[in-house]
Amino acid sequence: MEKTVYFLAAGRVQGVNFRTATRDRALALGVTGWVRNRSDGAVEGNATADSAMLEAFIVWLRHGPRIACVEDLKIEEIETQVFSGFDIRRTG
Repeated sequence: MEKTVYFLAAGRVQGVNFRTATRDRALALGVTGWVRNRSDGAVEGNATADSAMLEAFIVWLRHGPRIACVEDLKIEEIETQVFSGFDIRRTG
């Protein structure tokens, strides 16, 4: 059964290829959704997948790409959403 989570990563997560790496990891795991920079320096997004793939994605988000430094990661389960891929969206 698929579920959707909202994620918010804070720390050194902008200017370090975080969004692109997040999209690439999501696609490799079969996770759909989106990611974007926030004007406050954080990165946020929604991710939908089955529980096992979503957990693997969340584990990856806790550290992100090698050059990033995730200091805080908030995860909130939200109403399940359907996405056709994993998009990088404009800063919100």
